Amino acid sequence: HSPLPDYIDEEEVAALQKSLTERNIKVASISCTYNMIHPNQAIRIAGRKGVEAAARVADLLGNPLLSLCTGTLNPHDKWASHPDNDSPKAWEAFCRELDILLEIAEKYEVRLGIEPEYANVIHHTEKAVRLLATYEGAPLRIIFDLANLVPSGTSEEASEVIRADIRKLFPYTEIVHVKDKTSGGIPTVPGNGFLPLADYIKRWQALDFQGTYIFHGFEKEGLSDLIKWILDHFQPKN
Repeated sequence: HSPLPDYIDEEEVAALQKSLTERNIKVASISCTYNMIHPNQAIRIAGRKGVEAAARVADLLGNPLLSLCTGTLNPHDKWASHPDNDSPKAWEAFCRELDILLEIAEKYEVRLGIEPEYANVIHHTEKAVRLLATYEGAPLRIIFDLANLVPSGTSEEASEVIRADIRKLFPYTEIVHVKDKTSGGIPTVPGNGFLPLADYIKRWQALDFQGTYIFHGFEKEGLSDLIKWILDHFQPKN
């Protein structure tokens, strides 16, 4: 059962955008995540309808990125891994579904966001590079989240991702997610987990990343700690 609505009222979206503009808030992305390779076709069809509903109104919100979940063969949880996610069968199923979504994207002139996630089909940087090469010229962009590329829970692995992987996907990256996580895999405020996020941000800044940083994965009680962390690690632009 897809949580995505199959219809979004344009008047409501226009009113929302007016309110956001008055507050100088920009919508960077619309979550359109569903399990793109779910074994149940009805769930995939419902997901496509949700993506089209969002694509139809995206222009009213300044044409934000539509973020996707590349899917898993686990039928119970779209963020849970499956031993066959790296199989040719899973890749082919994902590409078939992506072809359908790209038709929607081209119809409404929107961009689709692919986030490498270790429990999904596109589970590491090399798989994302392969995807971008396969669909060269398509309206695909990368959402880069360090926490989702470090399944082992070690800062050493995270440092290797920062050193080797960011540059490979930098030209295609529109959004950088910033969240920390504990050694037990629980998301937390930057600075409260094991990820070397200061180095992560410095790497993007050194490459002159001009996209959007999105901080997420924490409770509202952590907001003051987050603000302090941002002020410590981001220099205001002139």
